[in-house]
Amino acid sequence: MELLKIYIRRLSTRGFTFIEVIVVIALIAIIAQVTLASDISFYQKKTFNDEVNSLYLLVMRARIASMHNVCFGIPCVDGKSHGVHIEIDRYVLFQGSDFSDRDVTEDEIVILSSSVSLTSSGDVVFKQLSGNTNEQIVTVTDSAGRVAQILISEEGRLEKQ
Repeated sequence: MELLKIYIRRLSTRGFTFIEVIVVIALIAIIAQVTLASDISFYQKKTFNDEVNSLYLLVMRARIASMHNVCFGIPCVDGKSHGVHIEIDRYVLFQGSDFSDRDVTEDEIVILSSSVSLTSSGDVVFKQLSGNTNEQIVTVTDSAGRVAQILISEEGRLEKQ
């Protein structure tokens, strides 16, 4: 019985060594770093995909509004063409046959995330009722090197790549 008491007392006073504590802290730091790195990569990829989808849907909205002869604002009796003006850090859904001759009050401006940029050969303007436009390629890139393209055919069909 005396031997058991000595053994229990010895176990209760025994602690972790400095080396054991350092090893555990190092393991926790490595696990946290791997987790954080994968979370940041996931967030950047999601942001990029969200930007591509947002642009795609806005171009689709412009096409649909043109095909359905939609006209916003007052006075507006007949429908108008709609288009998307693309800059490196933003894009604008506009109403009118040209970005410079548009109804500014009906603009819908979308600012891009700072890590994403756009390139295009010009504005995408869809003709009334037909939805036809000039063939275009809009390229979306981000700081991590991801690249996506939105192809717009002369008939106004859209395709993401």
